[in-house]
Amino acid sequence: MFKVSTGWRIFQHWSEVISFQISQITGGPACAPCFIAWDSKSNEVGVVVEFFYGHPQSGVPARFLAGADLMRRAFEDFDSDTDGTHTWQNVQLICDAFQIQDPVSFWARLLAFDALIGNTDRHSENWGVLAHLVPGTNDLNFTMAPAFDHGTSLAYQVRESDLARESTSASISKHVARGTHHLRFSGQQAIRGHFDLCQIVAETSASAKAAVAGMTTLSIDGVKNVLNECCAFRLPEGVCSQERADYLIKLIEARRTALTAIIKV
Repeated sequence: MFKVSTGWRIFQHWSEVISFQISQITGGPACAPCFIAWDSKSNEVGVVVEFFYGHPQSGVPARFLAGADLMRRAFEDFDSDTDGTHTWQNVQLICDAFQIQDPVSFWARLLAFDALIGNTDRHSENWGVLAHLVPGTNDLNFTMAPAFDHGTSLAYQVRESDLARESTSASISKHVARGTHHLRFSGQQAIRGHFDLCQIVAETSASAKAAVAGMTTLSIDGVKNVLNECCAFRLPEGVCSQERADYLIKLIEARRTALTAIIKV
């Protein structure tokens, strides 16, 4: 799939690509592979997102079940506009119903990943389950789909002219502090900040804490290497400048520090 970046969202292709690379560096969660793309005919820039649930010629492809559809079937009061029942607890119930392997670790790692990249868009349409037909049977096996749609992350909305102002320690601290997850812990709680929710989740079990802690091992040197490669791309617009790369390194390092702090509490 080719996703185009335009207007004030012109830097979202970098959010997609860098987020995918961070998932690779940290060892999880699995993300749909994303690659910088340019349509030379339309002169549009964006990303090519790899199809992740089976090519039509690869046998029986898996079927994708969107989180919103699963929530709608499970909870009569589900509202995709408010996502009020889109909670950690309800997601775990759905995963248990489909016998997803170790959903606590998967979701703890996913929420910690979102905190690292500042993703505010993990609504119920932005995750799903894959249904695989067991060969030689009519039975289905269910797994979590790779994470996808990370354009709303990594300060994509910061304009080139504002990078110097946003790169100060004070501005970065404010940016890190105001980000929130789209997921709640329970129906009785309001939406939490990225790191508040990660801390609550980490306190639910040893496996959840280990999953969150695993994301704090992110190598900043690895991030620098990724961003150096991004700066080498020549695009008609939406170029990753060295100034943006330097800003993102500071931002990601600040997020990793904040995530590490909650694990040590």
